[in-house]
Amino acid sequence: MALPKPKYPLDDSCSILYNNTLYTYNSAAFQSLSLVQGAEWTQLAQGEPVTGGVCVKAAPMNGNDALYIVGGTSSNASSTYPGLQRYSFSDGKWETITTTVLVAQNRLWHSAVYLNGSDSILMYAGTQDGGKHASSQTFTIAASPPYNVLSFQAIAPPAIQPTLLPWSSYSAIYIGGTDTNTDVMEFDPATSWVNSNISLASPIYNTSAVKAVVVTGDDGSKNLYTFDMSVSPNSVNRTVLVDGSGKPVKDAKAIVSRSTAGKQASREAVLPWLTGLLTTEH
Repeated sequence: MALPKPKYPLDDSCSILYNNTLYTYNSAAFQSLSLVQGAEWTQLAQGEPVTGGVCVKAAPMNGNDALYIVGGTSSNASSTYPGLQRYSFSDGKWETITTTVLVAQNRLWHSAVYLNGSDSILMYAGTQDGGKHASSQTFTIAASPPYNVLSFQAIAPPAIQPTLLPWSSYSAIYIGGTDTNTDVMEFDPATSWVNSNISLASPIYNTSAVKAVVVTGDDGSKNLYTFDMSVSPNSVNRTVLVDGSGKPVKDAKAIVSRSTAGKQASREAVLPWLTGLLTTEH
């Protein structure tokens, strides 16, 4: 079945899923698509138009669910945009946020993820001078006033546009970021980066085309599902990172699946596949 066509191209967009609705953001437009039969794209009020920002979904314990756009460069050459903005799902309004240190301003080639337990955003890698080179700069940004910024030393491999994924309420993992990195590093604000004792048999080499999600199995195992949009047909792979006994897996090998393997994954695992398909459309 053909996908509905967005009102504006989705090139260079980031996206999240919230309440069964896909939200996509780029400098041209902020759009949404309800994931129901017959739905059409809707153009929403746009915040500050930026290029290279990262979409981060936050569901804090106070119930003020939001989408953050972290980093990116403003389309307005004279803008003093501080690098962070928030869209509230409750009232549909945008808010530009000025942090105590402007670490997200003009930042590109980075990644970010929300940490629910500390109500903060972890931001890793990227540069603020426009250059595309590996970085291990690590910051947390408080998601509540006064939006304090903390900087952390990193033992994680320097990266370009890595993949950050929620691991627990307080921590996240980092994969990819280079053509050779097979380490799975874990970040917690209390400890900074630590080696998770998990490694991949093969690196995640193209994080702009490979979408990923961590799914906890019924046996307590933690599984990395990757969805590769750069090959045809799109491939869906599963890699066991922590087995059912709680043991980290070294040299974890991907279980190559057919395109129908998504049916066996949880709903949360399938949705990033759709997101990746849409955001790599040209």
